[in-house]
Amino acid sequence: MSLEKPPSITRNEFEQRRKQAAEDASARGLDALLVWSVGGSRVDSFADVFYLTNHYSTESRCHDVRPLMTGFGHAAVVVPVDGEPALLVHKPDWRTDLVAIDEVESDHDLYRLVVASLRAKGLERARIGLVREDFVPLPLYRELCEEFPEAEFVSGGDVLEHRRMVKSPAEIKHMRHASAVSVEIMNAMFAAAEVGNTDGDLATIGFKRATELGATPWDFAMASGPHSTHVWWGRLPSFDAKRKYAKGDIIHPDVYGCVDGYFYDFVRSIIVGRSPTDDQLALVEAGISLIHHVCEQIGPGVRASDIYESSIAWIGEQGWLDESSGVTPTMTPLPFLAHGIGLGWEGPWISADNETTFEPGMTVAVETTLSLNGEGSGYEETVLVTDDGYEIMTAACPARWW
Repeated sequence: MSLEKPPSITRNEFEQRRKQAAEDASARGLDALLVWSVGGSRVDSFADVFYLTNHYSTESRCHDVRPLMTGFGHAAVVVPVDGEPALLVHKPDWRTDLVAIDEVESDHDLYRLVVASLRAKGLERARIGLVREDFVPLPLYRELCEEFPEAEFVSGGDVLEHRRMVKSPAEIKHMRHASAVSVEIMNAMFAAAEVGNTDGDLATIGFKRATELGATPWDFAMASGPHSTHVWWGRLPSFDAKRKYAKGDIIHPDVYGCVDGYFYDFVRSIIVGRSPTDDQLALVEAGISLIHHVCEQIGPGVRASDIYESSIAWIGEQGWLDESSGVTPTMTPLPFLAHGIGLGWEGPWISADNETTFEPGMTVAVETTLSLNGEGSGYEETVLVTDDGYEIMTAACPARWW
């Protein structure tokens, strides 16, 4: 898989996304969308504004300090069904060479700007869908209700959800590139998985390699050695920079972040000394077989809930839901077996209640953590749904490191 950077998403594609968003809003009986995102060095909540405009708020998020500022680190897009959309930002300093929308307004009081924009577009009595309402600050929502008592603010979360799940050809190139970068990061980290090193040493290498490859690492969440039965053990930071590895320790880093906004997320397990015990071999092989069993069911026309149901049945057939049998999932019952991935963690989820039908262009991260006799391992692959099945985009990273 090539590490050559793919072409940027074109301005025309961003324009088409906004047009589709307006059409989808109209089909749901909405007059407009208010799309909200948070940047400020965060990579978990910037997606929807970025998807529509290619804007990312670089300033760190800060609490409101009235009258000095509100919405610091936030951004919004107003998308009327009839009329021109507008990007609303906190300060008059955005990447004019990258942002792909004509109308951009700024105000240090972002809440005031949102109110003014809705009023200027004649939406005082409109039915407005809030996209990512879980990110919309409560003070802003109260202000909107006070300023527009005749307007109706409703959830609009599903308007962009499906559009974002199905990646365009240009986005697929970015997803493949992000996966290739993540493989390079993991390979570099595992080269240092030696006696005497620490999780912190591996994270240092991971951050360095990510920087060299133009990635924005979110984290290197780890559990190793005596803590390997946990999904993650470290906190603040999420890796142990003090405990030195001993021969036979299992390490399973979760490597995740983004490249040009598009996410990578996968896990491998390695045994320090590269000589697994019989139990360790059985444990790691169980994770590999489970994830590949799930992957083999992915394809166009398959429902996410059907994959979950059949996979849980398969896990039961292996005896892994019975703690007395040895291998067990770290989380029981398993809430999900995969999550969508793109401009963040998104749909579809392979879970019991998700009726999404897979389509070509969807991308998911299929993951598990398992335990056996006081040790744990993790395994995760990033997968693209193709016209006739699936493609594992992280396959270039070895599954077995011995």
